[in-house]
Amino acid sequence: MNRFASQLIFCSPHQILRRTVVEQDENKMITNLIPFDSQVAETSNTLFYDGILSAGITSLKQSLTQSDLAKYTQYYQYIDIKNGVHFEVNHSEKPFILDFGTTDVDKINPLLSKISGSLATFTIFEIIAACVYYPAIILGKPAELSENFKTDLILWKNIDLVNKKITNLSKLINLSNFVNS
Repeated sequence: MNRFASQLIFCSPHQILRRTVVEQDENKMITNLIPFDSQVAETSNTLFYDGILSAGITSLKQSLTQSDLAKYTQYYQYIDIKNGVHFEVNHSEKPFILDFGTTDVDKINPLLSKISGSLATFTIFEIIAACVYYPAIILGKPAELSENFKTDLILWKNIDLVNKKITNLSKLINLSNFVNS
């Protein structure tokens, strides 16, 4: 069992927790969300990281055919990230989806750095929702980080937490790789 904490936990666009520990077992199952405020003492063996924790990245390109992709994303602004090319996202009523074509953070990080300028007008929460929450909804998977939810746990590091923005130094770390058996 591992316990992780950071300044913020992105459970969903409607639930962002502070002062909370995420407990995850060796099978990547979230076993508990423990608010610090309900504890008499700090939970033992908790690893604290600077940034935001979220569920794992989801790629629609890995799960859907091209025709299904067009059908299921009609109510979203779908952005296929190809080699970090410049793109524009319209601030409309349609949420956007960022698809890196992979869930491997080592492949995503160089692309994230290249596109950070294109994402400057969006909050980090909109960006996380675009990579994690909305793609999961489209695939009919659980989208909200909660107990009994099996997922990779991602740390969004080098985030401008004051302004809630991504930076060109932002990167992702898969904390589930650190889960001990």
